Amino acid sequence: MSTIQAISGLSRGMINLHFSSKEVLFQAALTRLANNYETFWRAALIKGGSKPASQLMSVLKNDLSNQVLKSDMLSVWYAFRAEANSHPEYLELCGTRDKQYTAMLNNLCLNLAEAQGENLEYARDSASGIYAMVEGFWVEAFLHPKTFNKSRATRVLHAFIKSRFPKSFK
Repeated sequence: MSTIQAISGLSRGMINLHFSSKEVLFQAALTRLANNYETFWRAALIKGGSKPASQLMSVLKNDLSNQVLKSDMLSVWYAFRAEANSHPEYLELCGTRDKQYTAMLNNLCLNLAEAQGENLEYARDSASGIYAMVEGFWVEAFLHPKTFNKSRATRVLHAFIKSRFPKSFK
């Protein structure tokens, strides 16, 4: 609480007025973090236009943007994820982001798969691969911020997507 006090400039009484416990404060912080990320990827989805391939590339560009890969944002996100097993309320908030993002990713991949005659399983496998790569790149950016190569990560993601959905990227 003293760290929060120092960062916010608020008195302990003022913090306690708004948050009845440290746990309530942590839940509010996680909720805000999850909502901010959702706002980022939803804006990227809209920015991608009406074609699933463009939407997917826009969302993934966002996932590797400085806005998302900020070290303080990643630090807080991974701290909450590390505590999620012992705090089900954190898992619920982290899981909400994952469910919504995964549904969006599955839907985009399904549209791309159908356009080239592939089935639902192919689309889900593609979405799982993309999701795993994004998560892996986030871990890499978090653990090695000075050496993380965003350009390489983007190339790898694009190569994977283009290999799964070649008809959409001619």
